[in-house]
Amino acid sequence: PFLSKPTSNVYPNVTLAIPNKKAIELLKQKGVLVRPVYESANILSVNTINYPGFNDADIALLNELKEHIVELNLSHSTVSDSIFKNLSTFTHLTQLKLDFTSITGKGIQALENLSYLKQLHLTNTSLRREFIENLIEFSHLEKVYLFQPNRDLLSEIRLPKKVLKRFDFGHYQLQNLASDSIV
Repeated sequence: PFLSKPTSNVYPNVTLAIPNKKAIELLKQKGVLVRPVYESANILSVNTINYPGFNDADIALLNELKEHIVELNLSHSTVSDSIFKNLSTFTHLTQLKLDFTSITGKGIQALENLSYLKQLHLTNTSLRREFIENLIEFSHLEKVYLFQPNRDLLSEIRLPKKVLKRFDFGHYQLQNLASDSIV
């Protein structure tokens, strides 16, 4: 379930105390998956996939572990934009997944101070155009996933070429091969 030792510098190289076991158990009782990322470090991955009712108020359940959480997957939950202020205190957060939520982006600027945040997943959300442009200022972000099945966000905004490669808008097209039509 975890790596025995760090294989890259993706996650912060920090020394942390052992995470609060009671906080972990409370989350697990609700169906939240909490696991260590490395055997030799006290950093955690948290995924709410088995607790689809996870909401804005439930973010408080993570506060005891916030300095330990490097991966947070809130996809398919009922969280809204009001979580951004609280998430801005998760100092070691490296990857944040908010896919399939009602996120519009209002307040997302609060995450700009998270210097370890490298990936932000916002596919299939209600993300508004003006908030995408705010993400340009997040110089530490390496990749932002923005695919929206019913919208072409890339045509709605103008991104400078130097930052365009950080944004993934999906809409991939596979090349037809001659062998595709052989029956």
